Amino acid sequence: MSLRPPFVWINRNHALHINLIFAVSLLVHVLYAIKCLGYYHPDKHFQILEFAGTKLALTDRSFSDMPWEFHKKIRSSVQPYFVIAVSRLLALANAYDPFTLVVILQLIAAVFSWMVSSFFFKVITRNSTNINLVFTDVYSALL
Repeated sequence: MSLRPPFVWINRNHALHINLIFAVSLLVHVLYAIKCLGYYHPDKHFQILEFAGTKLALTDRSFSDMPWEFHKKIRSSVQPYFVIAVSRLLALANAYDPFTLVVILQLIAAVFSWMVSSFFFKVITRNSTNINLVFTDVYSALL
């Protein structure tokens, strides 16, 4: 039994279709980042935003009240410091609001995710003689 992906019509002669797919996927990423109402995991708030808020003195928590991961230093500090940098930029622009901060962080994550996905697509199709085979391989691997 062969698996046939729903997008076998794409080939190298249809660069316009591929660019359209990239544009639509970017639009979906951005719209989802702006309109999403939830979160994937509580760590998004309690391990990133809470650490950054404590460092910026935006919360009434002291460092002694932080979760055990903070004191054991087992989590990366890259994301909280990135949040701190974005927060300070918003404060400099007199535009700081926690909701605005979260939307901007989600937009940055969405665009970064889209860039990585686009790069992956370009790498796997760069030396392919038959792009349909690449799509079939990727589609089969995802199943």
